[in-house]
Amino acid sequence: MIDRINIDNLKSLRKVDLSLGRLNLFIGTNASGESNFLDALHVLQGVGNGFTIREILNGKPQWLFFPDADRANDDAMRRLEAELDPQEISLLCCPAHPEVEIYTCAAFRRDLRDMQTDLGPDIRTDPRLKEDIFKLLLEKHGDPDLPGEGRERMTTQSEKNPRFLYALCPELQVLRDRIAARLTDQ
Repeated sequence: MIDRINIDNLKSLRKVDLSLGRLNLFIGTNASGESNFLDALHVLQGVGNGFTIREILNGKPQWLFFPDADRANDDAMRRLEAELDPQEISLLCCPAHPEVEIYTCAAFRRDLRDMQTDLGPDIRTDPRLKEDIFKLLLEKHGDPDLPGEGRERMTTQSEKNPRFLYALCPELQVLRDRIAARLTDQ
């Protein structure tokens, strides 16, 4: 049984954190969000039953692409999205500034402070982020026995602090808003 559900920015639902019981009743005035909540449960049910997002939403395939910004600029990514759209492929690109490794760094704010690394935008402009900062964090928090040396686990840790993750990587907040807009349009 699902006993708790969190929804962030799905259609009109901005931030929902709800404890569920054996029986739940959702009532509200017209356009207050009950149908959007049921849509969220529909997506959750579909994923739990092994359906793809395309099958759940009855739309074209949805793809997210996170290239390193030092190799892909925003304009090129928008052109790529536009080229694929007529082929019924929905692509959202989110170039990571400067590189995708920045996403894993957000979980380790204290370590960044201990390294005397500026936690503001300057870390994003460090040309040796991957070599100097990320490498040290990977050695400390990663796992050489896991695929990717534990990068996925580190990224999962970063996702637990979305406020700092969005502050450190504002392009992710833009991507979140673009996804929400696409879901609203469907």
